[in-house]
Formats: sequence, C-alpha cells, structure tokens
Amino acid sequence: MEHGVRWRVQTSVLLGATPRETRRPSSTGDRSQPQSVITVVQNFIAGQSDYISSHRKEAEMRSPVSWWIRGYRLLFAALASVAVLAQLMQSIDADRSTVDFFSYFTIQSNLIAIGVLLWGALKAFRAPGPLSRDVIRGAAVLYLAVTGIVFAALLSGQPLVTVPFSNSVLHKLMPIVMVADWIIDPPSEDIDLRTALLWYTYPVIWLLYTMIRGALIGWYPYPFLDPAAVDGMGNVLGITALLLTAAAVLIAAIVAIGRAARRRVG
Repeated sequence: MEHGVRWRVQTSVLLGATPRETRRPSSTGDRSQPQSVITVVQNFIAGQSDYISSHRKEAEMRSPVSWWIRGYRLLFAALASVAVLAQLMQSIDADRSTVDFFSYFTIQSNLIAIGVLLWGALKAFRAPGPLSRDVIRGAAVLYLAVTGIVFAALLSGQPLVTVPFSNSVLHKLMPIVMVADWIIDPPSEDIDLRTALLWYTYPVIWLLYTMIRGALIGWYPYPFLDPAAVDGMGNVLGITALLLTAAAVLIAAIVAIGRAARRRVG
C-alpha cells in the first residue's frame, strides 16, 4: 500500500505536479479552451457573413449592360468607322497626304470615340468599374463635343472637300451620340474637376503639334489656325484661347451632367 502511494508520488513529481494536481484538473485551463474555440467559430461566422454581404452588394451593383445599349454602341462605332474609311479613300484618290488626313482633330477624335464605343459594347457589366474607364469616356465626350461645336461655329460655311456622308456622321451625328451615351450610361463614380482637367492634355498636344508642323510645311488642317488666313498669329492665339476657354466650360458641363445622370439612374 505504501509502496503504491510512494510510486504515484514519485511519478507526479517527475511530471512536475503535486499529488493533488494529478487528481484535480486545472479549472482555468479547461474553461479557457472551450471559450477560445467558441470565439474562433464566432469570428469565422462573422467573417463569412461580411464576405457574403459585401459580394451580394457588389453583385447587385454589377447589373448587366442592356442589350440595346451594347447594340447601338456597336452600330455607331461601325457607322463612324465606315465614315472615316470613306473619307480616307477620297483623300487617297485625290493624292493627298495620309499624314495630313490623320492630323485632323475630327478624324482623331472620332477614332477615339470608336474605340470607346467598342469598349463599352464589349464590356459585360455597367458598374462598378475602374474610374480610369469613365475618365476616358468623358474625354471622348469632350473631344466629340468640341468637334461638333467648332464645326458648327467656324467650319460649316467653309468650302470643305469631304464626303457628304462622312461629313454628316463625323461632324454632326457622332457628337450627339457620345453626349447621349454619357447620359444613358453615366459614369459609375463622380469625376472631380481636377481629374477632368486631364482631358485638356490631348487637345493641347494636338495644338502644339499642328502649329509646329504647320509652320514647318506651310499646311494647317483648319483655316482658323492658319496665320495667313486670319491675318496674323495674334488672331490665331485669340481663337485658340477662346477654344480652350470653351473647352473648360464643356469639361465642367460634362462632369455635372455625368453626376446628375448617375443619380437619376441610382
């Protein structure tokens, strides 16, 4: 009997516990372990709920683009492409410079619009989307709006060598299409004016290229940029300043229209 008790005591000492400790489990350890398991399970369930909730909200926002929106984008992209191609063929037949042809702001802005429309037609979902996509769309709207306004104000009475169909599509129809598309399918996020001012970059670079190239070769794509046609460089600078000011007003208007249309759509 004493030998058995002594053996249990020796065994407990080797294990680093007293005889009482071997018989009585630690209440603190037993209670903390179930609590930690419960906490882990609760955190896991809460995390899964948040995950499901966030993805459900995102799925609700990512509504498919209507078939008719994608359809008219494809249609007008194709129409503008045909108009550009028809004008290019006439330019080649008349033995005019291909570089001159692609130096027109009208041609370049419509090529940008074609790319944006195709992008929007092939995009499966409306929102949310990267802000850069909406910034590029807004830029295309600005450039086509400038094309339409400048043609109506400064070029409509000029004797232009153009294909009538191409002239109507590129100068009149496409500006309306791009503004309407901006309203029908508004940007997924508000665009601030500071970001929208980036739209100035391309027109300024185009103006610099046009004026430098024009001074070197003696050819300007539009008569109001030709110093010889408007009685001096001073008038060219005045017209250019007026156009850039009008572009600033258009930028503010496009941003405001986008915000209003987005709130209307919800």
